[in-house]
Amino acid sequence: MGGSAAEALVGAWENVVAIEMSGDFQTVRTRWDFRVSGDCRQTVSTFSVLDGMTFVTVRDCIFTINNGNVVISFTGTMASVSFSLSFPQFTRDRILLGGIPFDRTA
Repeated sequence: MGGSAAEALVGAWENVVAIEMSGDFQTVRTRWDFRVSGDCRQTVSTFSVLDGMTFVTVRDCIFTINNGNVVISFTGTMASVSFSLSFPQFTRDRILLGGIPFDRTA
């Protein structure tokens, strides 16, 4: 992992967005769990008012920090993504991951 940015990233982070799509209102909750070991997990829960159901996608991954970016490789696939990482407002309880705000939950 390496570096203080990686240490500060360890924990659980969440972003919640409410959107309207084709006559449906949805709440999308994205949670990232980053562990000291370099393992991570992305959980995306989407609640649809129209369907009255929550759909959940869980993806395990590993991460590294490289030049101010979080590089995430998803387990079992060749897929990887890179997000810019910053700690705005001089707090370690909020991050911007690819410009999207996430709040620490654990």
